[in-house]
Amino acid sequence: MDEVSAITLTILLLSLLLTVLAIRRPGLSKPNDPPCLGETIPFVSNAWQFLTNKPLFIDRIRKALKSSPIVGCWLGPLKIHFVTGGNNISFVDAFWDFEKQGETLAFGMSSWINRRAVMARDRFCAMCLKWYEIADQEYDWENATNQKDIEWEPIFGSEISKAHIRWIKLFKFSRQTIGAIFALFLLGFLGADRVAFPTSGIYNESVQSYFSQQQEALSPACVILPQSAEDVSVTIQTLTQHPQCDFAIRSGGHTNWAGASNIADGVAIDLQGLDSIEIHHDTSTISVGVGATWDDVYAKLDPLGLSVNGGRSAGVGVGGLTLGGGVSYFSPRYGWTCDAVSSMDIVLANASVIKVDANTSPDLFQALKGGNNNFGVVTRIEFTTFEQGLIWTGTLYHPLSAVDDIISEFVKITERYDEYASFITTFGYSQAQGVGVVTNLLDYTKEVESPLVYQGLLSLPNLVNTSQLVNMTTLAKATQILQPEHPRSLTRVSTLVVSSAVLKAAFAQWNASLPSISNISNIIWGVSLEPLPPAIYARHGKDNALGLANRSGSLIIALVTVSWTDAADDAVVTCAAIKLMDAINNEARQIGDLDPFVYLNYAAKDQDPIAGYGPASVRQLKTVQKRVDPRKVFTNQVPGGYKIWRENE
Repeated sequence: MDEVSAITLTILLLSLLLTVLAIRRPGLSKPNDPPCLGETIPFVSNAWQFLTNKPLFIDRIRKALKSSPIVGCWLGPLKIHFVTGGNNISFVDAFWDFEKQGETLAFGMSSWINRRAVMARDRFCAMCLKWYEIADQEYDWENATNQKDIEWEPIFGSEISKAHIRWIKLFKFSRQTIGAIFALFLLGFLGADRVAFPTSGIYNESVQSYFSQQQEALSPACVILPQSAEDVSVTIQTLTQHPQCDFAIRSGGHTNWAGASNIADGVAIDLQGLDSIEIHHDTSTISVGVGATWDDVYAKLDPLGLSVNGGRSAGVGVGGLTLGGGVSYFSPRYGWTCDAVSSMDIVLANASVIKVDANTSPDLFQALKGGNNNFGVVTRIEFTTFEQGLIWTGTLYHPLSAVDDIISEFVKITERYDEYASFITTFGYSQAQGVGVVTNLLDYTKEVESPLVYQGLLSLPNLVNTSQLVNMTTLAKATQILQPEHPRSLTRVSTLVVSSAVLKAAFAQWNASLPSISNISNIIWGVSLEPLPPAIYARHGKDNALGLANRSGSLIIALVTVSWTDAADDAVVTCAAIKLMDAINNEARQIGDLDPFVYLNYAAKDQDPIAGYGPASVRQLKTVQKRVDPRKVFTNQVPGGYKIWRENE
């Protein structure tokens, strides 16, 4: 079927659908039709003529607009009111008269009618009917007492008619219906290949690709799949005109709590299509789309003997990890992942696309390094590269009886930190195995087998001891395999000052918590301890937003990490995790080894990591946000992530 025939068939199908929908509701009459103040254009009733005479059609609209911003015409059985703002003919909104609902739908007809995907348009018709049935049920037409309550009073803007804003406010639709309405607008602007609806395979593929079951359980009204920064700009321009419609921003979707980067009934912007990776000609930098994952980046760099200060696990998105700070195997040598960034491209709340670096916008550049999603949608990040060969990696599983010796070695390593060393010690319990162990994941970013820095740990009694030399791609994939596949997942995080006393207290509290969760099926219950030496946080402490420039001692990121399978256990698991983290913090506070920093990428939904950056950093972040997002779009319309402003501020 050729393009014209496909479009003709689609229009006829749409016309038929609208004819079927033309059923009067009992009770009050429908609102007044949009007034046609100027010339009503007599025009074709044949889709072929519409397409072949489109220049004439537009010319007649131009003439009619001299006397009115509202023009009515007929296209077959479909009554359309074209609405533009003043002399702006570059975009024409079509008002389709849905008599069953008693209202009209503003939609970009001129954009939509040129799309080729017949199946997508048929799906759109089906979804349109479904959503309007939902909307119809939510407004009590029969029992309305005031005819003026449903009268249509048009207010017109330039690119998008503002009539639908009044329509939404008037009928007080639910978030589900509002999200559905804006899904239709975005379909008109972006096209069927960039907007996915709940009935489509692309929609399901996006929603089901989140790391945790909690995130996957949310159903957005639509998923936007941008292929460029310009697509993101169009999306933001549309959504920010309608503060009733919330949206989510997703890079890799690895944060586990529900709503972090997905949304129920709103619009989910899935940036996975922005996955381009370009190594610059001198190989000193690499430009990466935020939808790429770190294993993709390493696969490009490993053959060249290069790497970047990026994430440790395959499957983790570049954007989210970087904007939250980012810990890398290379962090003791180069700092946080965000410290290795040389520039970012970002779509601001006003839909402008700008490049940000230390010269063009130093305050925003600093704010983005730890500022999460508070300033806009970052679409591309440029990182500095460095030469890198093979990496030594080892895994040790020890009996719990070795814990005191392990803690002693942990403290020794952190006292004189080797910048090539990166390791994590975990107290872990598996319900399926019915056993608790201490795990040491050891990495050394030099091609050195059994590095001297780890000799103390390697000499301790162990249940498992494996090691090998690998490239970064292989190591990232091996790290991903250690994680449960698609679990229910929870993390809580704190920061401790290194001491034997605080580490022993953390172990004691973890061990004491086991009876509270040991009967939960398939639970994996752990406390992970990641060294945070000054080599990481102080290397570029004044260049990011994390607020650690005034620290000097060795710290530990203490992470309560849990996975399980049954949603019925959510409340018990959450309560136990909060209790365990609070107990560790209380012990650390009494010892004097609790730091207020909360690492954003590990934080739970109810934690406030940005407040943990300290008052000076928060003030600076607020100052920057007032400049680039004065209406607080990314505070008020994006409920996911962690916010600079507290409620009621």
